Amino acid sequence: MNLQASKSDHGLVLRLPEEFVRRHGLQDGAKLQAEISKDGALTLKPAGWDRAAFAAELDASRTALPASRAALESLRSGV
Repeated sequence: MNLQASKSDHGLVLRLPEEFVRRHGLQDGAKLQAEISKDGALTLKPAGWDRAAFAAELDASRTALPASRAALESLRSGV
């Protein structure tokens, strides 16, 4: 896969193809861990799971949806 590097305020940004992003479930702000081998190969993988961030997201979603049939349907449909 060929990636395009673009200039940003603090260096270069690599653009990931939309198909790759979709296939791997990445979203804006996703954290990835990058490793560069001795031969210059770049490996990207998801960063470790952040329990505190997950708990905060869960609490926020709990308060955002009232306990009702409509809320259940919303969760099931992914809306």
